[in-house]
Amino acid sequence: MAQSNITPENAEDLEFRISKFDYNQYQIDIDVAKGILRVAPIPLKIFKIKETFNNEPKFIMQSVNITSFVNKGGHGIPNNITQEDIENSHGIEITDSLDVIYEPYNIYMTTNIKPAFSIRAKSTVIKAEIFHDRLDYYGNPFFKIQISTAISYALAKEPFR
Repeated sequence: MAQSNITPENAEDLEFRISKFDYNQYQIDIDVAKGILRVAPIPLKIFKIKETFNNEPKFIMQSVNITSFVNKGGHGIPNNITQEDIENSHGIEITDSLDVIYEPYNIYMTTNIKPAFSIRAKSTVIKAEIFHDRLDYYGNPFFKIQISTAISYALAKEPFR
């Protein structure tokens, strides 16, 4: 989640470690692709917002999405995919065709504040497009994914090192 209004004055940039991490997994079985789509947000920054609501802390995570595809159908002939190709192409909306296999919570532990917090992040795909005419180096279709991530927290039982 990108937040452009985060500043050092209103948010504390937290150090963190990954405690538990796994990919979301979705089954795809459509005419142009069959396999397992794997999606994960990789956290770049976790911020603790200085203003609180009812004395409860608020956390924001900035991340990049990583997507991979386990192809269980046919592979095509690879072609070079450029950013321009994706920006000028129209994908096929496949969000409703995704069957959820697994949507785990990922857990990150703060390491530079006391008390330490356990940050739980659960992501869900909110939009998925396939570009079946744009094939990666392995002959797999290209996917464009948008996710939404919900964050909850708890006080850590002991410091995470």
